[in-house]
Amino acid sequence: MENKIEFEVGETVRLNSGGPLLTVSKLLENEQVECVWFNDLDDVCTHVFDAALLFPDDDQEWFEVEDYEEGDDDEEFEDEDLEEEEEEKG
Repeated sequence: MENKIEFEVGETVRLNSGGPLLTVSKLLENEQVECVWFNDLDDVCTHVFDAALLFPDDDQEWFEVEDYEEGDDDEEFEDEDLEEEEEEKG
């Protein structure tokens, strides 16, 4: 019995073992999937994975950006607070 795993170009996926969020860039033969992602240095990385090593990332909330206006539930940090903490320590 063959377990066919299907992804779509542009879909976000993750490795079963963890790691960064990947984006499917190409679907290749033999259940191979090319993915792209950014590393910690913001370099674009590309690799071909077996589809069986990947699962769809259903948590798309990371992509949604809330509107933020200055002052919205924003605690202002003042230099005075930092000075007081330093005086208490030393």
